[in-house]
This record gives sequence, C-alpha cells and structure tokens, in this order.
Amino acid sequence: MNSFLRATAVIVVIGVTGGNIHAQGNPSSPPLTITEFVSEVLATHPGVSTRESGRDAGLHRVPQAGALPDPVIGLGVMNLPWGSFSFDQMDMTMKTLSVTQMFPAPGVREARTTLSERAVDVAEQEIAVTRETLSRRARLLYLDLYDIEQALEIVSENQTLLETFIRISEARYRTGGGIQQDILKARLEHSRLTEKTIHLEAGYAGARSAMNILRGRPAGEEFDLVELSGPGAPLPGAEELLLTARANNPVLLKASAMVEQSEAARALAERATRPALSAATSYAQRDGGRRNLISASVMVQVPLWMGRKQARAVDEREALTRETRYRQLEMELGIRDSIHRLQSRFEESRRLIRLYAAEIIPESEGVLSSTLAGYQVGQVDFLTLLSAQATLFNYQLESIRVMTDYHRHLIEMEAVLGTAIPESGIDELSGNGS
Repeated sequence: MNSFLRATAVIVVIGVTGGNIHAQGNPSSPPLTITEFVSEVLATHPGVSTRESGRDAGLHRVPQAGALPDPVIGLGVMNLPWGSFSFDQMDMTMKTLSVTQMFPAPGVREARTTLSERAVDVAEQEIAVTRETLSRRARLLYLDLYDIEQALEIVSENQTLLETFIRISEARYRTGGGIQQDILKARLEHSRLTEKTIHLEAGYAGARSAMNILRGRPAGEEFDLVELSGPGAPLPGAEELLLTARANNPVLLKASAMVEQSEAARALAERATRPALSAATSYAQRDGGRRNLISASVMVQVPLWMGRKQARAVDEREALTRETRYRQLEMELGIRDSIHRLQSRFEESRRLIRLYAAEIIPESEGVLSSTLAGYQVGQVDFLTLLSAQATLFNYQLESIRVMTDYHRHLIEMEAVLGTAIPESGIDELSGNGS
C-alpha cells in the first residue's frame, strides 16, 4: 500500500516521501523484537521474583513439616518440707530432671511433608502462571504499539497524497479548470487527518511508555519495532488443541496441583484421627545417702471427641477436595470454550487478511488511480476523488486492524494452550520466555 501511494504521487509528478517517522526511534540500535521484549520483561518484572521467593519459602517449610516436635526438658523439686526447706529431712524429697517427647500418630509426619511438597508444586505453577500472564501482556502491548505505528504511517502517507490533491486543485483553479471548493475540501480533509494524527501520537506515546515501564526502562526511551509477518497455517482441530492445553496450560496445571494439595490435606486429616503418643523419662536425685530414682511413662492422646473434631475435620477436607476438583473442571470448560471461540476468530482474521491483500486493497488502489486520472482530465469531480481516497484510507486502516487482530487471537490462543503454535506464521511473536 505504501508503494501505491508513492506511485500515485509520481503520476502527478509530485514527490512523495511518506516515510514512517515514528518507526525511527533509535536508528543506531537494532529493532526490538517481541522475543527480546518478553525476555526483558520476565527478567526484570518483580512479579516473577515475588512468586519465586514464595516458592523458595515453601521449600524451606518442607523439612520443617516432617520434623518431630521439640522435646521438653523440665527441672523441679518434689516433696520439699515447708518451713525447714531441707533436702535430707524426708526420704521422698528430691531434685528432678525430666525429658518429654511427643510423637505424632503414625503417618502424620509423612502426610505433613507431602502436604508441604504439594504446596511447593502449587507455588511452582503460580510462577508459570505469572510468567505466562506477563508474556501475554507484553506481547499484546507490542501489538498495540505496532497497530498505532502502522496507522500513523498510513495517515502520514495519505496526508502527503492530499497535499498532492491540493496542489492539483490549485493548479486547475488557476487555469480555470477547477473550483475553489475543491481546494477547501482537500484542505479540510487534510486537517481531519492532522486531528487523527494528534490522537494517534498521544496513543503512541502512551503505549511506548507502558512497554518501557513494564520492562523497567525510562518511560520515554525510544526503540523500533519489527514488521509483522502474514498468516501461517490453519490451527489444528479443537480436540487436539484441548489436549495440548491440558498438558501445558499453567492455570490448569496449577488447578491440578491444587487438587493434589487438597488430597494431601485430606490424608493428613485422616491420619490425625489416630492417637498421638508422648514418652517421658525423669531422673530424681535425693540427699542424705538415699538412692536416686528413675521414672518413665508413655501417654496416649485419646480422641474422645472425635465425632465433633477429627471426624468433622476429615469431612471438611473431603468437601474442600471436591470443591477444588469442580473448580478444575470449571476451568477446563472455560478453556474448551476459549479454544472454540478463538479458533473461529483466528480463522476469520486469517481469511480477511488474504481478502484484503488479494482483492480489497488492490481494487481500492485501482479505483483511486482511475479516479485521479479522470479528475486530471475533468471527467470526474473532486468529491468523487476524495471519496475514493477516503475509501482506500479506511480499508488500509482496517487491513492493519485485521492483521493485528490475527496476531492477538494467536497470542490469546497460545496463552490458552500454554505453548507456542508451530507454523503459526509469527514465530517472532510466540516467545513466552519460559
């Protein structure tokens, strides 16, 4: 489309430059690719480090969970006479040293360890979810800036074309072949595009700032973007995509890890119904030549109120496990719906890209070229020429929107699947940094 506008200007012997000044942010450095941008975001964003620190804390909790409770050491005095406070007056006066150790019910320590390990698994998947979320956000921001950049280029080239129309209408007016209204109409259309440029430039600055802030750079730092490629092969079938999502989608994998965590908590609650044991031993020292004494005992925790406590805890954990499983199924239904919806939109955008490239844009260019030639010889009025130019302009903007929509749908689909789609036609856009 850029070459057509330049060629149109050549027809009327008016030089057209029409370059994209917004794409030349920093000519001395290579353009920023989407893979580089995503990698930079994932390397610098504190959200990833936050989740990793939480995971590390969970790893430190695993050995704690399986450890025995600390023993209790006691020092005491027994049967000391009141008043005299003599240690050798009575046979049973003694100084004692005791040690008590509590032993959880069999299997409880192992169950606690398993529960802590499952919590670490959930934290690992939370890291993956965060990385995928940041990757998706970064890639969509990249597309937003690309969309605005391309729109600015189209507006700039159409402004140059309208300047050509103004010169033609002015030349015809001077020779008596045109009317002043043609000049005014062309200038009004040019001003309208200037207004659109102002809005687009504001959006461009905001999108660029959002990208820089996301990757921890100064908001005003300039950079270039790479060109988007055209559509690739069609997507696989919905069932194949669903299998891929089940194996790779971080949200589903986190839900699965949460189910395992809930089952581990239920197993711990079941083992907690068994009685815990406590073993104690003590040494008693007596004065007055009397023999010292040793004592030992074992205490059993009796689950006397099991029906109201431990059994209820097991029921609670079973209910929570069912809730977690149903949430997992609910998420899978949402994933299935997203796959079918995005698959339809992806194919729609893919077909529209080919339609615009093969038919709509070339035909609109042909109409404008023919109308311009007719206007130069007085066979077509100026309003028809402006209408042809506006039609091509709108189709050019729509073709950019269709192209970016295609890539957006593909990014959304890859976020749903949790992995890149091979032969998608945008390998440069399919990096999630994982």
